[in-house]
Amino acid sequence: MMEEKATGIDRFLAEIRKFQERPAFRGHPDNKSKLRSSATRRLVRKYRCNILKDDLGFSKMHANYHFSELIQPALMNGHDLEDGNRISDLELLAKLQHFGAATGLIDFTWNPIVALWFACRAGREDGRDREDGRDWDKCDGTVFVINLNDPTQFQIAPNEIEKQTVQAIFPREPADSPYYWEPPPRGPSAPRTLRQRSVFVIGRPLVPEHVVKEIVILTADKKEIKRELEERLDTDELSLFMDIHGFSVANHPESPIRRMDDPIGHFHQGNRSYQQDDYSRAIGGYDRCIESKPSA
Repeated sequence: MMEEKATGIDRFLAEIRKFQERPAFRGHPDNKSKLRSSATRRLVRKYRCNILKDDLGFSKMHANYHFSELIQPALMNGHDLEDGNRISDLELLAKLQHFGAATGLIDFTWNPIVALWFACRAGREDGRDREDGRDWDKCDGTVFVINLNDPTQFQIAPNEIEKQTVQAIFPREPADSPYYWEPPPRGPSAPRTLRQRSVFVIGRPLVPEHVVKEIVILTADKKEIKRELEERLDTDELSLFMDIHGFSVANHPESPIRRMDDPIGHFHQGNRSYQQDDYSRAIGGYDRCIESKPSA
């Protein structure tokens, strides 16, 4: 894979402009992670198989997992119904992934700024998708870049519902090239799909490494980039996860309070910054206290 280093939003966009094609992007806060679907990671953890050599028939295992572990039970529970209509297996997989299931769909976006935000994401993963337990705050991030418009490397997933079966999408033998698919903006994930300009890359079962380029986001730059994204481009967790599920997660007990304009809260923030000798931030807190309740 090719690696290029970037610091700051403007420099990142300068790197993006070097690509002549119309690429898609995926940001990940840990640059040691491979471009693998959550389904692949789940299977590897369970069976410790060598997916590159396919020595245990990983393609067959991957196909069987999607049918027996995901699609078949989901159909039995009626999860394929959307506004009274049945959706395809592919749409059902997207719906399951939206709510946290491990599938063979890999989230990409047509918007590089969205990918950059994900590459600068702070904190710790909840354990489901971690490969080595690294702390996101202490490692470089990566923006994966791929050219989905190259017909020699990718195919568009079929639009006909009868061709979107799990057996057609995930064959039992390795496919010649991966699929990509733009999910229709409907159902519970519609706001997120539109805001993030989502496109799924579907490894069958893997995305070949030679078609993937990488831009490294340095650990030291993450905090400042994330601040710029929020202040300059209105790109934050609440704006990217606009559906009810994402909105609730963004307001979990440990998340920062972002939008409540409370004079007492601003006053306490100003005091805390003053005690830490951060006088510029302290003045900002006091100013916001006055602005939110000038008569106090």
